[in-house]
Amino acid sequence: MKKFPVVGLLLFMSLWLSACTFFSLDSQIGNNDWSYKLPNDYEIWHVNSRKIVCGKKASEHSLSNVGGDYVVEFCHNDQYICLKCADASEDFSKNIDETSYQFYIINTINDEVDGPLSEGEYFEKLENMSLNNLSA
Repeated sequence: MKKFPVVGLLLFMSLWLSACTFFSLDSQIGNNDWSYKLPNDYEIWHVNSRKIVCGKKASEHSLSNVGGDYVVEFCHNDQYICLKCADASEDFSKNIDETSYQFYIINTINDEVDGPLSEGEYFEKLENMSLNNLSA
């Protein structure tokens, strides 16, 4: 008779622990997230297929977004990061809008963000700032 509570407890514990394992593994499946380190604690993070953001790293798992929600292109040097961003709806049935873009120029030394800018404003500012040493 004493074996029943022990067996029952062992069965319950094994099911409970395996459920925890399944839940933790489930959050890892299909995880294609990545990050790209930029100057002065800035990074670009691929959060999911609808969110690629640029920001200053606040902690190991947190980033304060300073640009658009879907970075299409970027370039940088030791002081500046330039972003080209598209509108990406969280609704996966909608396409990412690649007909109009927002542009951002981020000064990583003093954390100033210029944008969103139109394409014309962006290239005018780049020319006025003489930013021709940016790398992709």
